[in-house]
Amino acid sequence: MAEPDFVPIKITGCDEERVKKASSNKKLYILPFTLSAKPPRPWGETFDDAWQSIRKKSDSSAKARAYVKKDEIMLECPLDNVKEVFGDLKSAASEANEKHLKVVQGKAEKNARKQQKREKEILADKLAIREALASLDFS
Repeated sequence: MAEPDFVPIKITGCDEERVKKASSNKKLYILPFTLSAKPPRPWGETFDDAWQSIRKKSDSSAKARAYVKKDEIMLECPLDNVKEVFGDLKSAASEANEKHLKVVQGKAEKNARKQQKREKEILADKLAIREALASLDFS
């Protein structure tokens, strides 16, 4: 079976020059965290679910918003909470990686089973053809 080609997404940095105040609330800042690669859309959806779950459990993340935009995670939070919220952000990315990898592996396994079934059917057909032709007398 072929291994899935998903490489876990990592937060690699933050472009300080692009950090800006949020227009909705002057106490909040928008911080663009760069990712190691552009995540597939399902990964972003899984990240959103993980972030919402973590946000409900964490006091520091309660006021923070985070979402995937192209090859970045945009974090909107007060600057004095960034360090604490960043841990939650990494946890959400890690959870998204784990869940997405399971989905990718599941699809790869399903495709491998389908391929095996097709190959067996083709082999059975070839065997049936060979047996049918073997019974013919060409003399």
